[in-house]
Amino acid sequence: MLERKRLLVIALALFMPSLVVRAQELEIKESFDEQKNISTIQLPDTRIAYEHGKYHTLDFSVTYSFKGTSAPAEPQAVELELVSVVKTRRLNTDLYVEFVVDGKSVHFGSKRSAIRNPVPGRLWMGERMIFSIPYKDLVKFSAAKTLAIRLGDTTFPLTNHLPLLRKFVSTL
Repeated sequence: MLERKRLLVIALALFMPSLVVRAQELEIKESFDEQKNISTIQLPDTRIAYEHGKYHTLDFSVTYSFKGTSAPAEPQAVELELVSVVKTRRLNTDLYVEFVVDGKSVHFGSKRSAIRNPVPGRLWMGERMIFSIPYKDLVKFSAAKTLAIRLGDTTFPLTNHLPLLRKFVSTL
């Protein structure tokens, strides 16, 4: 039994750094829908955390859409999406989400929706939160020395994800 736990810890130690490497190697996707005449620039889903407190996973993505093929001189709002899987049967309806930029808390409203049974065989719940963040604030996020997301009493540092955010902002 003890040997199994040791093997599990070793496997996790080897696997977790690969998540960080994958996050830094993600490519920003650019697409154009001719029928709708909308261009989209997207940073695909990226894992922020795995097995952190009461959270099984937390992923984020960033999307910017605009009409036509050439982006406006100054982008407007950008959508930042968080998808969490909570190890409980119910979601916290009063969950307060903050972005911590260089130690200062910033709050944005969000559209929230539940995801039933995100992990087959587990009685867990998932949640999708979409934040409309002004472009100027996203630039501040990317220029920060430290960036984190606080979901209630749990904080998720985004230290390894700052280069991705900077790359996304520079693409816009």
